[in-house]
Amino acid sequence: MQIMPSDFALKTMNAVHRALLSVTLGKVGWRASGMPVLELTTIGRKETHTRNARIATSEERAEMWPRITVDHANYGGYQEKTDREIPLILLETVPLTK
Repeated sequence: MQIMPSDFALKTMNAVHRALLSVTLGKVGWRASGMPVLELTTIGRKETHTRNARIATSEERAEMWPRITVDHANYGGYQEKTDREIPLILLETVPLTK
């Protein structure tokens, strides 16, 4: 098993990525190692959310993970480097209430 980067290294990579998005006004930084990148910003729980994020169930992950790794093999490689299961986060639209 390969060793994962340290927490410090991961936080540093995140900071550099956020700076890249900021400096280029969002023109660069939406792909990494050939995979799409999502910038997820959360707001306070009392604010009006337009999407809810949730972790995919075991059944959903079992169905989706093979399709994800066919298109983006690096995710499969990343999974092999760690003992923890990489979660799949689903964003679901929140119905508007009147």
